[in-house]
Amino acid sequence: AAVSSAVEEVPPTAAPKSRLEDAEAAAPAPTWQTRTVRTGDSLARLFQREGLSPRDLANLLATAPLAKRLADLRPGDELAFLEKDGALRALRFRPSRLETLTFRRQDEEGQRFSGEQELRTPTVTERTARVTIEDALFLSAQAAGLNDQLALSLAEIFQWDIDFVLDIRKGDRFELLYEELSLDGEAYGTGAILAARFINRGEIFEAVR
Repeated sequence: AAVSSAVEEVPPTAAPKSRLEDAEAAAPAPTWQTRTVRTGDSLARLFQREGLSPRDLANLLATAPLAKRLADLRPGDELAFLEKDGALRALRFRPSRLETLTFRRQDEEGQRFSGEQELRTPTVTERTARVTIEDALFLSAQAAGLNDQLALSLAEIFQWDIDFVLDIRKGDRFELLYEELSLDGEAYGTGAILAARFINRGEIFEAVR
């Protein structure tokens, strides 16, 4: 009787991973760490407190022109550090809600950093205001919900027509068409005055941007 036989092919077994590869795979990715600037802090002091080398700081300042902006740090400012193996990988600073500066090391072992500036534009809405003077210009503006910047801009517009120290009387009135700024749905301040009318002791003054 004929005898048949079959050989089953066994797929090659993958080479086992080294302990180093397992450790690298298990190592968590670096995350941004945010630090707040304290009174008397400098960028050098922040790097020292963070455990970063003076060389990283020197390379950052030498190769990224935007890094000069980091000399203007004030108490309360926040910087975000991205570090790996004790070295700086990236740094992020927001001078305002409208501007973000990000600095990144250009390669793993490189000494050069690149800087990027991101600017946001607030939403602009036109608003009107009608105010009757009860005492001083600024106090009356504040009572109507207007900020000091608008009152100052109004005084500058009519500074050659009205003496806002001596000529203002109770019952004077002014009307404004101005820009209101918002960011992410929240008020962010005011922009320019687009049109203004001021009635001072019965005399009307008008200005249009």
